[in-house]
Amino acid sequence: MILPPYLCLKLRAESFKRFLSYNLRKNSFSSRIGLSCLIVILAFATSAWAQSITVVSPKGSTAEKPLDSTGGSRMHLKFSVSDPSALSKVRIVAYAGIAAKDGDYEVKGTGEQKVVLNLLRGTNKITLFGYSGAASSISEASSPQASIFITCSDAECGTDNELIVKDKEATSTTTGSASGGASGEGNIVIKSPSGSVNKGPVASLITVKGGIKKITVAVYDKDENRVDKKVLDVTPLEGSLGIVSTELKLVKEQNTIRAFDPSKPDDQAVLVLTCTGGEKCGEASAEAPLITIDNPKSGTVEKTSFRDVYLTVAKHPTEPIHKIKYFVIKNGKTVVNADEVDEVTLDYTDDKAKAVVPIKFVEGDNVVTFFDVDKQTNSDRQAILNIKCEGSKCATDFLIATVPTNSMNTRAVVGMEQVGASSAASETKPFLDFFFTNSILFDTVKDKDNKEIKVPRLGTWGHIKFSTTPQQTASAAVFPSNFVNQVTDPTKVVDLVQSFDYLAGVEARMFSGNGLNWTLIPGIKQRSRFFFTFGGGAISPLNPTRAAAQIFKIPGADSPQRAEFELRFGVPPANKTYVGFVPLERDRFFRQYYFGLRVKSHYCDNEECNQFKNSFPAILDFGFGQNEAVTGGTFKQDGKRAWVVRLDAFYPLPFRPADFLYLYGTALMKIGQGGPRIDVPLFLDTAPGEIQITSNDVFIPPADQQPSRLNRDYYKIGIGINLTDLFNRNKTRPQ
Repeated sequence: MILPPYLCLKLRAESFKRFLSYNLRKNSFSSRIGLSCLIVILAFATSAWAQSITVVSPKGSTAEKPLDSTGGSRMHLKFSVSDPSALSKVRIVAYAGIAAKDGDYEVKGTGEQKVVLNLLRGTNKITLFGYSGAASSISEASSPQASIFITCSDAECGTDNELIVKDKEATSTTTGSASGGASGEGNIVIKSPSGSVNKGPVASLITVKGGIKKITVAVYDKDENRVDKKVLDVTPLEGSLGIVSTELKLVKEQNTIRAFDPSKPDDQAVLVLTCTGGEKCGEASAEAPLITIDNPKSGTVEKTSFRDVYLTVAKHPTEPIHKIKYFVIKNGKTVVNADEVDEVTLDYTDDKAKAVVPIKFVEGDNVVTFFDVDKQTNSDRQAILNIKCEGSKCATDFLIATVPTNSMNTRAVVGMEQVGASSAASETKPFLDFFFTNSILFDTVKDKDNKEIKVPRLGTWGHIKFSTTPQQTASAAVFPSNFVNQVTDPTKVVDLVQSFDYLAGVEARMFSGNGLNWTLIPGIKQRSRFFFTFGGGAISPLNPTRAAAQIFKIPGADSPQRAEFELRFGVPPANKTYVGFVPLERDRFFRQYYFGLRVKSHYCDNEECNQFKNSFPAILDFGFGQNEAVTGGTFKQDGKRAWVVRLDAFYPLPFRPADFLYLYGTALMKIGQGGPRIDVPLFLDTAPGEIQITSNDVFIPPADQQPSRLNRDYYKIGIGINLTDLFNRNKTRPQ
């Protein structure tokens, strides 16, 4: 008698003990059991030994020492199959890095097999999986396999040609295609099939990275009815790369193949496939989904990125769906995250509920997945809508940006600021601030999942502001002799006026912070990047000075004020009795330039913090340079360069209800020149009222000796609303 293998495993110890203790001629029961088990074990061992694949040529290649391709982009592969009756087909997979191709080869006879392969660029690992019957039977554990390594550096390596070359040396069928198809750019990519097929079921190859161990593959017809569904283990290949190969049922005309990580449904790839073989394709399943999309239908083209979707939800007898949310995938990337959209609560009438879900999507082809909030990973409680947006009103990005200093670094803030200058009272004034950057050079780095990320290296920037600056309206060094009685308001001397302030320059990234910044809000993290920055520009008041001329008596020769007067304004002509101070005119703006350090801190959008929130970052500038609006209208004072330190801080509030509010502060401070200059004003007697500035006896000092040039530190502190956030169409639309 022949026993099942599992019984042999249970009885093997006792059976073989008795088998060895008794002579087979006694024909004991235990002897028969032992002999039966021996036959079974030998049969299985023989079968396992028989089902093997051996590479005949080339030989001796390993991952550490791959062979070089001597035939350009093609490779001649010879292998043998020990038992063609057990292994009638061989799946050949070539992959280099994250690129992959595959093809199926039908074993011909019992001799040596020959096949010609199109190689990928770089070091190719060629793996042969033997199987019989459906391709879904392929697995690393049970399928005989063999591998070789070969390097391809030819110009034609890595093209979109099929893996297996159909020529006189190889007769085979293939369903493979090169990497980089339209099915996605994320951790899961559907390599084959592609385009259209003429019958079903169809063999598929899916590559997986990011450490995913298991994926769900499902097929839907044009009405979103599920045709096929399989939960499959990922076969690891090298590093974090793995493959899944299976056969999928199809229906006539349109089929949507969706492959996703069951633990994270928004990490998925979607491929639309057409089956043109009519009845050969298959029929739709009679399984009714719990969530049905009534309007719009898949394939709808929209002119804007917003619309309402009408759903019907069938009531499950024991576990009904209570809340629905959605997420959006484009080319394998999540463009609308489920965490950022509002949930819709269902109200059932009889056995069904109607729901209207406002959705948003981006330009191009989008795959919208509606799901049960309480059972997010259950594919039986999901519905898929394929929708396309065309036109200028389509958004391009909603939540995240992988190039943080380009699409995210634009702000347009209006608000109020408190402005003050040294020895002057502060005032509250309105302001308008516009800042933008444009990255022009990037570094490509890889994250822990080997995914390439672009990080800006060099960029340009511009900063335009309608703000407030101090302006001298009177001679700060000369006052009437009855000053205490006449001048009690310091704004009569220094006025805070609206001005135009602009800077433009370049920034170069030096390094990124090696850790995360924890903000004042628990659970919100930031990552900082440090830039060297240089920029120049100008400042100019929007309105000219409206102060009137001041006329005083020149101190007499015996006056104690005479020496100080001549020290400041020179010796007046002998025929001059009065001195006049007038507002000065300029033929150019006050110039400014700075160089220094810029720190940008972005709010993180994922745990690894390699993606950022679609909001303007916090910026802190430490600038060192010169500013004529601070140092008396000139870059030099007393024959020496007059230097200025500029501190700028801009901070977006992380509160979601008020994420359009921003705080900022600016301080411009002179340095050097022996420290602060403290002058005692010169007190002169006021001229009689009939004296005019044009009188012959009025002395007007030269412009470089006029004391009315602004020469003060000043600061600004403000709060404003970022209009690009407040009116951003890429924000979630309220229900």
